[in-house]
Amino acid sequence: MIRRVFLAFLVFGLVACGDDGVSPEDAIIGTWKFQRITGGSFAPQTWTFTATTLTIMATAGDCTIVSDYTLVDGTLTYTVTSRVAVSGCGVGTPVGTVVVFEATVTTDGLTLESEASTTQVGATLIFARVN
Repeated sequence: MIRRVFLAFLVFGLVACGDDGVSPEDAIIGTWKFQRITGGSFAPQTWTFTATTLTIMATAGDCTIVSDYTLVDGTLTYTVTSRVAVSGCGVGTPVGTVVVFEATVTTDGLTLESEASTTQVGATLIFARVN
């Protein structure tokens, strides 16, 4: 009888914890440093994700872009909500712009892929985790 009760608690415990892994949506949270690009040009940047906000800091020109973002089924979508340039961003992403990437998140890396369109060149951006 004691064995059955113990076995029942073990089974319930395993079922309850069966889906407690870290999802890609949670795994993206942290700071990522730009490493390289294929298919375009890109200024050195650091991207920091919280649960709901993406902050992009360009090292050249002291430019900061803040966005709301979602990551659902590998699609990263962000909408620029503010853009601050201390000494100028040059040509940048205006407030209100919606940007979409296919995202692959691993323990150490973040890969963002964009498709070519009439307004942008398709590119693959590679980031390394800072923290």
